[in-house]
Amino acid sequence: MPLTPLPAAMQADIIDNRLMYEWDEWDVHEYFDFPAEELEHRLVFVSGRGSIALTLAVGEWICRRYMEVSADPIPMQYIEAAWAEQMQPDQATYIETEDDEWRGIVRGPLSIAITIANDVLFCLDEDEVAATRAAWMTNLARHVLPRTDSFESWLDIVTERLARYHPRQGSEGESFENDPYTLGRPVARELFDSTRAFDPAEESLLIQRFLAEVDPTNPFLAVNTVEDEE
Repeated sequence: MPLTPLPAAMQADIIDNRLMYEWDEWDVHEYFDFPAEELEHRLVFVSGRGSIALTLAVGEWICRRYMEVSADPIPMQYIEAAWAEQMQPDQATYIETEDDEWRGIVRGPLSIAITIANDVLFCLDEDEVAATRAAWMTNLARHVLPRTDSFESWLDIVTERLARYHPRQGSEGESFENDPYTLGRPVARELFDSTRAFDPAEESLLIQRFLAEVDPTNPFLAVNTVEDEE
């Protein structure tokens, strides 16, 4: 079954077909590539993997925002594969969107969301601060959402949960070479469901369940990419 956005995003009033925000295709960086100082300060106390997970969760709000004006399944398919990668490395594949296929006031922001999600998973060797990507995705969401009150309330809840259940450890980044969890423990997607309580004792089980229920036909799963190449 295809992944649907988080409950808080589904319940929020964030669909508006008028699309009144600015979008200059020749200078898209102005809409996301700048600090979100308050958020980044909060994420100082969160594990790197927690910031990765937050990046993906915010991406779901962006996908939800466009669900009545775009029927393309690719953005949520990539987010689903990215969640699997965050939980268990080598699940997803690196992707680069084609500019000519992702132009316009709808597909442009969706392309950036995909690119940021890809970047936080596969480009930390270029900039190891995962919180930077979380800030980028949040900046993009704040730019394209027609209203941000529900989003900001959700963001407060989930960043507090991350600081409580996935704090940055002093040893983060000092694990053995090739250790896939140098940025902290995997994060369950349910932590970002602000409509229900989160029990950290269930997290391992929730992660296992998510991985077992990922759409096996998702084209961005590494196993499917390998099959395509063969």
